[in-house]
Amino acid sequence: MKKIILGLSLLISVFSVLSAQKHDIRLNLQPGLKVPVRYQQTTDQEISFQGQTMKNKIIQKNEVVFSVVSKNQDNFIIEAVINLIETTAETPQGNMKFSSADEKETAENKPLKKMAKKVVRAEITPYFQLVGEVTPVTEGLTKEEAIAVYEAFSSIFKGLYPTTSVAQGETWKADMTQGVKAESTLTSASPQSFIIDSKILLDMDMQGVKLSGKGSMNYEIHAPTGVPVYGLTTLPATGSSMANGVPVNIKLNMTSSFEFMQ
Repeated sequence: MKKIILGLSLLISVFSVLSAQKHDIRLNLQPGLKVPVRYQQTTDQEISFQGQTMKNKIIQKNEVVFSVVSKNQDNFIIEAVINLIETTAETPQGNMKFSSADEKETAENKPLKKMAKKVVRAEITPYFQLVGEVTPVTEGLTKEEAIAVYEAFSSIFKGLYPTTSVAQGETWKADMTQGVKAESTLTSASPQSFIIDSKILLDMDMQGVKLSGKGSMNYEIHAPTGVPVYGLTTLPATGSSMANGVPVNIKLNMTSSFEFMQ
């Protein structure tokens, strides 16, 4: 019995030490490495006004790649490109699909084609924070267009990394995208992966509509390289506005995911 109690005590001590260990969750990449990531966001919309309800679904798909060109001390010089941008809309009037891969350019897919296949260069910290300015690599790409490409690309990774070392069970706060904040907790740590759970808070104005909501996110980071492996976010939100003096209520249910493309 004493041996069993002693063994359990040792196990508890080991687990306590592991849980208290601080982890620096960061990118650890070498020049030449390419990181391809697929992202998808599905938004179910329900718009109510004057006793009527209209339902829509918007699906956004992006495929991005960034590669490490060189290192600047702890920072990385990367080149990034959005290889595919695709939008699908399901409405009572019918379904529509626009893609940067469409052969024929239309008014609907022109903005997508303008951003796809354009290479930009930037310096980032190991926590995916931009240092300095974004520069265009693709010939003919303006500075403003390069910034827009980088912002669309980097929004997938923003806020995933704590800027200080954290122990298992420890929580930190981060800004994700505009109007979206996260309170994240390192729930599991091993030599191969970090599992993180986040509480998501939305508070923003979008085209005159005040939106608010609370959701959750779960994601995994590959511990040796710091590469994001997968992530899943669910975020319900509500909002209201006035249109020609008529109250309009909006309900959204947003589900987004990203995954490392093998």
